Amino acid sequence: MDFRNLLSGIDRRRLRLLELLYEQRTGCSTEYLLASLDCSLPVLLKDQKNLNEAQSDFHIEKRQGLYYLRNGDRVSLSELYSFFLKQSTEFCILEELLYERYENISQLAQALFISPSHT
Repeated sequence: MDFRNLLSGIDRRRLRLLELLYEQRTGCSTEYLLASLDCSLPVLLKDQKNLNEAQSDFHIEKRQGLYYLRNGDRVSLSELYSFFLKQSTEFCILEELLYERYENISQLAQALFISPSHT
């Protein structure tokens, strides 16, 4: 089972961005990323900003027209996935359902500090 299907479209795109930058250590052009992610430049920039603000272990930066994953050589692909899954509401819900018991959706939402409409 591919757990990516549980992610929202935004989260799948952001995960793919991290994978592309991790795989292409020599950098990725804007055009390559836009085509690979099927998104616009404002969306790419917003994803970059969001991922950079969410953690400090790695940083997406642009130098000489190419995007790089700074500190990517010190971070394994498994660690990137782990970081991403911890940020994903969908995986937090799944984890809670596997390890905890709740009487109703409202209790689950309260435990995760999210709106019941997101569960």
